[in-house]
Amino acid sequence: MHKVQFSYWGIEYTFKYKINVKLSIARRLQTDDVRLELVVCSCERDRKRADGGERDPVVPHRRRAAVPIAMRTPRSLETCLIALVWCWLALTQQAVQGAVSCGLAELACRRTGRCVPVDAYCNGLDDCGDGSDEPALCTPCNRTYHGREGRTYRLDLPRPAEGRLPFLCHLTFTAGGQGHGELVQLLWDAFSIGRLDPEARDMSASCPEGSMQLAELGRPFTGGSWCGAGEGHASYYSETSTVTASIRLFAAPASVPFEFRLRYRFVSRHEAIARLGTAEEPIERGSPVPGTYCSRNFYECYQKTCRVQSPNYPGEYPRNASCYVTLRQKEVPTCKHAMMSVKTSPTALGNNGSQALVVWNDCPEERDRIILRDGSRSEDQILLIYCGGPLPRVTARGPAMLVEFHSSATALPLGASQLRVELETQVVYVDSDGYDYAQTAQGCYFFINGTQKRSGMMRAPLHALPPGTNCTWNIKGASGDRVWLYFASYSQRDLRGQSAESNASLLQMQSDQSSTSPACQVKLTFWDGAPATGMPLAVLCDETPRLCAHAALRNLTRSTRPCAPDESYLTLAPSLTIRMETPLGTALNTVRFNARYEFVSTSQGGEQWGESPSQQCSRIWRRVKAGVVSSPRDVRLFGRGGSERLECRYRVEAAAGERVKLTVHNVSLGEAASYCASEADPHSGRPRCVHEAGARRASLSIYEAPWKDVRLPRACVCDNSSSLLPLTHTTSGRAIELEFLIDGMTPDEDFETLFFNASFELVRAPECPRKQRLRGEGEYRTYSLKIINRPLST
Repeated sequence: MHKVQFSYWGIEYTFKYKINVKLSIARRLQTDDVRLELVVCSCERDRKRADGGERDPVVPHRRRAAVPIAMRTPRSLETCLIALVWCWLALTQQAVQGAVSCGLAELACRRTGRCVPVDAYCNGLDDCGDGSDEPALCTPCNRTYHGREGRTYRLDLPRPAEGRLPFLCHLTFTAGGQGHGELVQLLWDAFSIGRLDPEARDMSASCPEGSMQLAELGRPFTGGSWCGAGEGHASYYSETSTVTASIRLFAAPASVPFEFRLRYRFVSRHEAIARLGTAEEPIERGSPVPGTYCSRNFYECYQKTCRVQSPNYPGEYPRNASCYVTLRQKEVPTCKHAMMSVKTSPTALGNNGSQALVVWNDCPEERDRIILRDGSRSEDQILLIYCGGPLPRVTARGPAMLVEFHSSATALPLGASQLRVELETQVVYVDSDGYDYAQTAQGCYFFINGTQKRSGMMRAPLHALPPGTNCTWNIKGASGDRVWLYFASYSQRDLRGQSAESNASLLQMQSDQSSTSPACQVKLTFWDGAPATGMPLAVLCDETPRLCAHAALRNLTRSTRPCAPDESYLTLAPSLTIRMETPLGTALNTVRFNARYEFVSTSQGGEQWGESPSQQCSRIWRRVKAGVVSSPRDVRLFGRGGSERLECRYRVEAAAGERVKLTVHNVSLGEAASYCASEADPHSGRPRCVHEAGARRASLSIYEAPWKDVRLPRACVCDNSSSLLPLTHTTSGRAIELEFLIDGMTPDEDFETLFFNASFELVRAPECPRKQRLRGEGEYRTYSLKIINRPLST
């Protein structure tokens, strides 16, 4: 009981009051609504007058009923009018003091004035000590719950009584900010609501007894539900500050348990490391698409840590939700081509721990699944349909990829979600003019022109191919070329780890092939020429082509032995066509190879001279007015092509009354030139070769051939010096021969380091009238002349 004394018209009054303050906080509006009730209010006039006279009899005026001060005033007591104003001020001051003392996450006790945590309400315990936190027929439902950061609160929902069915309960959790969190975390210790009927076709019929739904403030409602017995300790992490759990129970058979035990926390954004990263390494989650539940757009992930996360990662995601995530790289360096790729993040949390990869036909529409598309549109080709397990890297052909996330409308037990995933993104750059990606989205076709580049590397596309894609390589050289191809490495893997029988059955379903037709995950066909006119070199069904594995060890400082014929492919035609067929695509049936192609030039001037294989580079020119004589460019004749010795002979013949004028322009003999020197002959001035004893031979020799069976040496070059070049020689007869000899060639030597170039022309000259060749028997005699110095006679 409180007392206020005051004087009015010379009379002293005493105002006695007793108050009861009821504090009701409208948590949805986050405003305080204070309601004051006057329980007892009495006004008594003292018997003794203020001027010293006798006191008047006590005239008590009481209003014992609870009267709101602002609404009603005791009109019968004019002298208490001012007293009521004083009472109102006192009541307001005491109520405001009581309201301020309890925080947003606390509950004010009615009589004791204590503040208890908000989860103390209706928890079955008298936390206040006066029972005000456990009123009669109380329920935790239809209330808004707040909390402080760093503290965990509990909420238990008892089984509804049979008479209160159908039962509807809304539990709203709001993070109030400024120490009261920014996000809401819900963790279920026990969950069981009704039964789950997996055979129900209608979404509303899959939970016949009841279910739970989750909705967030400011996000579209998906309408999905959870029911049945929960699996494990499920968790839910909100994307906004407010989340409402709605529990519906239509029937409660005794055989169906009901459990709902929940822990909830309010966390700040800097604590949500799994979702948002740290301050030093933040995670880029893209820009939300307005009006959607979880669609996002990612841009320029080349220099950012971009992560594609399932809704409400790392916890449960809503049922019946669809998210469209677009990944796009706009800025691409000059002469580069960008390709987007995703894979399971190594630091991902929240997955179910399953190591089995579930894809394609195991992911029907009624399951939660992720669809990866080769482009940014929903009409683009599908690279993979995925619904569980560790996702390997999947790369799109271009700088854009669409990731579609679909959770089924079918209800699930809480905690049974299979796609609580985080995908790591990466931008892959390749040369824009290379053969690492398909140039167009309409098909996988590569054209290699031998007139632009004589050799190079050829690889399987670094991006995934959609199912049913065929890749074709058309390697076309000039007339007289042959194509030499060898594989330095080749690998074909089934990342699902399935057996050949299961793969064959999957192929059978997808291609509708007959049982007699073999199914290939990857089929390679080689044609010697065009497919329409060429002959097949090889047809491989899930087989490895001819490998020249040691070629992978070659670099600028190391050479390996040449690739043998059984380790490579060589065409007869000037073109080679390769087709790779992938009925299942290559997202999981990966194909990786490194192959080297080279155009082998078999073109040489003149005509073939000799029929034996060792004379395939020997040429002859008969009565040709002018021409070029050069070494062969067929790599098979050199060390890099597998040969150890090269011996090529060239002959130029003139007509009667003509001579051959030969000019040697340049000669390169590689490392072999260090074992020989070209010296000028003191008599003729023409170069001659001086070889080191036992050293390898490498030289270009010039002979005159006045007769078919006679060769007269005229010059020899065996080093790389240009001091004696160009070398010009005019024959005295009608024929000249050149011999290009290299022995002991190493695997790194070819026509780029071992070569010569010369030209010739026929010039007019009179025939020698005498026959200089002696026939018959005879001998050579040599005489020694001794010169005697005698004095001159006088």
